[in-house]
Amino acid sequence: MKAATLDGRQRGPGAAGYGVLTVLADSTTLRSATSGGETLRYREAGNGGDAVLLVHGIPTSSFLWRKVIPPLAGAGLRAIAPDLLGMGWSEGPPDADLTMPAQAARLV
Repeated sequence: MKAATLDGRQRGPGAAGYGVLTVLADSTTLRSATSGGETLRYREAGNGGDAVLLVHGIPTSSFLWRKVIPPLAGAGLRAIAPDLLGMGWSEGPPDADLTMPAQAARLV
């Protein structure tokens, strides 16, 4: 997996702060979660109340939700917007199953 550059600093496996990449201009935090050898990146804001999962379509990214997340967090919710595998900041292995059922299964 290649390292990503979000704020002028190189990030990726082996780089300091890999779990929390950066706080983005829209006040969301870009984080990563690994399961089954696949790493999904997600935007997150808020730490209270219920969680709201905002899922983008294909082929877009969590950037779609950049103006929705802060108001949800301000309302006391935890807003989470993942980048599906192979989209946005989530890199997909060449042999990864990127079908809609497979993408949905990763989020459950």
